Amino acid sequence: AESFRRKVEEGIAAYKRAAEGGGMLAECVRRQWSCSGTSPSLLQTSAAVVKDGVATYFGTTDTEVENEAMSTFDPKQHKLHRGKSVSLCSVAGGMSGLSLLPPLSGMLSSIAFFDSNAQELAKAELWVALIRMSPSRNKFLERLYSKKAFDDLAKFTPQSMAELLKNAPFDERIFNETETELYCESTGPAVKLYQQDVASLVGLRSNNTGRPRMWPSWQEHLPEDKYGHVYGSPSRPHGKVGTLWLNQAGFMKNEDRYQQVRHVLLSTPVNFRVLDLNEEFTAQDMGLLDDVPVVMFTSDTLKLSKWVADLEHGALQRFQEAFPRGGLLLQTQAHPPSHFSVTTI
Repeated sequence: AESFRRKVEEGIAAYKRAAEGGGMLAECVRRQWSCSGTSPSLLQTSAAVVKDGVATYFGTTDTEVENEAMSTFDPKQHKLHRGKSVSLCSVAGGMSGLSLLPPLSGMLSSIAFFDSNAQELAKAELWVALIRMSPSRNKFLERLYSKKAFDDLAKFTPQSMAELLKNAPFDERIFNETETELYCESTGPAVKLYQQDVASLVGLRSNNTGRPRMWPSWQEHLPEDKYGHVYGSPSRPHGKVGTLWLNQAGFMKNEDRYQQVRHVLLSTPVNFRVLDLNEEFTAQDMGLLDDVPVVMFTSDTLKLSKWVADLEHGALQRFQEAFPRGGLLLQTQAHPPSHFSVTTI
């Protein structure tokens, strides 16, 4: 860990020198810092929390109905009007929080993704970088899976996706090009996650006949021995997987929503913070302003004592102290029957 930290610190110094120079690398560095807003401190923060292991969630495990409810969420119904500045503070997890960006477009002063698992945070940073890099849904998917399989997204359904992915081998050219660009768009832990876990567990680099940890689409009652399961404990037989709800719900339902998400991520400062919701914190700890309301998305974490000992009641008190201007708490149930709730902070 110390050796890795030293390398990152040396990399930060090299990036600063490069940014002061000219040429492609300097432009790449300047673009990264201007997009992320807090990149120098973010690089140091990420280096401090990197650890071995893999992320639990690749893709969302919130239901189709919940993801669609997030994308069609109407802030005006809760007295948040366009032109009024708000912050978004979202659990990383399966990155369902991205589906909140279209309805909050034009309102966000800053975004923070948090998680108690550093690997989930590296995954969040990776997804943000890949979306910023990818001008369309098919390019985003191409980079995530390192496969030339996504030219016609209309072909992808829960019934066809397994065969389509199987027929498209891992493409080293796509992987290498994405890896190179990621060095400009993200930090060490996110690049490492892409090189190792995403390549092997999503792209199936060494076993194209295996089951990816993330499916483009999903529907209930798919055979678990072939597809795994989206809902329930990771310890269940056949293994937990995530999905993108491609063409079905959320920010990947259509190109317009994806473009709105990409625009927000390119134009809004994004922070990544390790946070245990059992502990007190401040808006500043999250890299957010404390003088604007917050939209806080926690998925189903406040419903499970394994994540938050005092559940929603205790966490809500901490949120009220962290965000003195108040805001909204958004939650899902993350398994059928679907439930998307909005609570005032």
